[in-house]
Amino acid sequence: MQPREYWESRLERDPGLTGTGHRAFDGRYNAWLYRALREAVEGVLDERGLELAGRSILDVGSGGGFWLDVLSARGPARLSAVEWTRVAARRLEARYPRVDVRCVDISSPELELPGPFDLVTAISVLFHVVDDAAFERALSHLAANVAPGGWLLLSGVLRKRRLPAAAHVRFRPRSAYAEPLERAGLEILEVRPVLYLLQRTFIPFVGPALVNSLRLGALFYRIDRFMSRRRWPNGFQQKLLVARRPPQA
Repeated sequence: MQPREYWESRLERDPGLTGTGHRAFDGRYNAWLYRALREAVEGVLDERGLELAGRSILDVGSGGGFWLDVLSARGPARLSAVEWTRVAARRLEARYPRVDVRCVDISSPELELPGPFDLVTAISVLFHVVDDAAFERALSHLAANVAPGGWLLLSGVLRKRRLPAAAHVRFRPRSAYAEPLERAGLEILEVRPVLYLLQRTFIPFVGPALVNSLRLGALFYRIDRFMSRRRWPNGFQQKLLVARRPPQA
C-alpha cells in the first residue's frame, strides 16, 4: 500500500488520537502521549514569550485537529492547516470553518501556501515522510513559510544516526533537519527532550498489549514530564526542535 493510501485508510477507520498517534496503543494511552507533547509545545511558547494573539500560524499535518485546538486557544488572527489526506481535510473543514484548510502534500515541488507565518508547527509529522528527497522538500517548504522573526516548532527522533523503523516512518539524524534549515536561514535554538517511556513498545507485539491492559499511560506520563523538565537525554524517543528566522535588520 502506498503511503497516501495507507493514511487515507487509517484515518478513515479512526479519526481520533489512535489514528494519528501510536497505533499499537489504545485511546487512553495516546491521550497521555499527546498531553506530554502538548505541554512541551506550550512550555516552549510560554518560556520564549511567543505572544500569538493577533498573529498568523500554520499547522502542518493537522490530522484530527488536536494541534488546531491548542493553537486556536492562543488567539491567532489567522490559522491555516495543511493536511495530506482527503478524509481528514474534509473533517477539518467541517469542524473548523474559520481555519484555512488545504489538502496538499507538504513535500510537493509545486506547493504554494499563503505565508509567511509568525509560527509554523509540524508535530509528529516529518518522520512519516519516508522518501528522503520529499522530506527535504517538506522541510524547505516549512522554513520558507516562516516570517522574519518567526518561529518553527517540529518534533522528530533526531538521533545521531538513522534508525530502522516501520515502513510508514523514517527516523533521521539531527543533521538531516539542521542542514536544510540552516541553508534556509533559520537558526536552531534548542532541541528539547519530550518523550522517554511514552511511545516505547518495550517488547515487540506483546509490549503495547501489556501497557494497555495495565493502564500504564498515566505513570509513564508522570515519569516523562519529570525527566523532561530536567532535560535528561531521552535516547531514541521524540524531541522538540525549536528554530527561528532572525528579524530583518
